[in-house]
Amino acid sequence: MGLIRYFFGVKDDALIQAVYQERWDTIRVLLNRTDALRLIRYKEPSGKSALHETACERDPPLDIVQQLINLDSSQIAWQSKHGMTPLHYACSGDARTSDEVVMLMLSLAPHTAAISDNCGYLPLHWAIDYDSERLASIVRRLLTVHPTAVYAEALGRNPLSRFIDRWGQLRKQSNPIETFVLLLKAHVHGTVDEKATLSQEWHPIHEALKIKNITMPSKLLRVLVDTMHSECVQIDEGRNFPLHLLCARVPLFDSDSNSDDSDSYSKFRDNDEIESNY
Repeated sequence: MGLIRYFFGVKDDALIQAVYQERWDTIRVLLNRTDALRLIRYKEPSGKSALHETACERDPPLDIVQQLINLDSSQIAWQSKHGMTPLHYACSGDARTSDEVVMLMLSLAPHTAAISDNCGYLPLHWAIDYDSERLASIVRRLLTVHPTAVYAEALGRNPLSRFIDRWGQLRKQSNPIETFVLLLKAHVHGTVDEKATLSQEWHPIHEALKIKNITMPSKLLRVLVDTMHSECVQIDEGRNFPLHLLCARVPLFDSDSNSDDSDSYSKFRDNDEIESNY
């Protein structure tokens, strides 16, 4: 029966059905058929293709993603009825897609990092909207190929402000500060390339306190101070310590009702006093 089906044809949705069931060996057979393009180009009523479904909530073998793309590279940029590309799905926290698959998509079609869905969301927005252990690596890859994505607004918020808004909800990330600093560096310098910013002065705490029109969560500020305490005694080009900038933005400082923020102020103050004794 299997040989008859192979030689005489299969249904148009055979490939996408195999993806649903994660039957990777069957998918390899289907992709080697002479009419594989017909199967690849089949789309669901939602506008999603087999590549969309492969990238969505699945952990596909890299060779299958590579073979899908090799047969028709244009599908990396195909958009569903919601305007979402396979990269949107692959970057979301709900996906089980490996970083290698995301990197493969970006290397073959870096322009897809700049494609927005019907709500104006870029893949970067989707990555930030989900709490994921792999967020920092995904954000770095997206900003490397499309650094200006950090300025793109969707529903009135850019990726940096969205990440700050979600700070209190993050649970899974092992190092959320890494993600924050990447977004901040792209926001300030327009790039996350270390070589490009090597000659430029870079003080993360200063820059975080200079962000306008964004309420800075006290928890985020405390973590910044704890992980970068040496930055508290640095001065910027205006000869400001972080404490000066903190006092200047008090109206935009989020006082956490369940915690005492005096420790944040005291850490800045104590470090400032230490500096003044030299």
